[in-house]
Amino acid sequence: MHQAGPDTIVSFFYELFDAEGELVEACSVPRSIAFGYGQAAPELESALSGLAPGQSRAVKLAAKRAFGPRRQDKILRVERSEFPDEVLVGDEFTAENQAGEPGFVRVLEVAPEFVVIDTNHPLAGQVIELRVEVDEVRPATSAELDDARRMLPSGHDETGQSLLPASQLLRGGATKTARNSP
Repeated sequence: MHQAGPDTIVSFFYELFDAEGELVEACSVPRSIAFGYGQAAPELESALSGLAPGQSRAVKLAAKRAFGPRRQDKILRVERSEFPDEVLVGDEFTAENQAGEPGFVRVLEVAPEFVVIDTNHPLAGQVIELRVEVDEVRPATSAELDDARRMLPSGHDETGQSLLPASQLLRGGATKTARNSP
């Protein structure tokens, strides 16, 4: 039986819980990665490392290792015209950052001329729990390894890398999908 490690394809389920123990993200269909090629955050790969199919692990991650600390410089004041007329405090949006990547925005204040938004990751500053369960592990083919090498992130800063993008988090009225775990 294979274990998750270098040069394997690992299919897994995960659940992510916030500091209060609330389920904020889960997958009911296994995700697959080429282990060791930057397709998952280092903390996620570490949680999967050495697990065989059917095995699971739960890890607690401090804010620094998960989604980073809450930063005051990520609370911004923007022109009111950038938002729909019906915007309310507490509304959440996905917006592009200066690099053109999607990011999370939560409205903190609405005034006639401006809106104050929080662009921190929703889980920034929180200790989170990550639970993983391995569905399948198999040796990667040479073609899969070649593809994984071509797609390696270049020059990424691991200290700012999130476990999951904020746009994937299930919040508010979204339907949460959980998988029963042992």
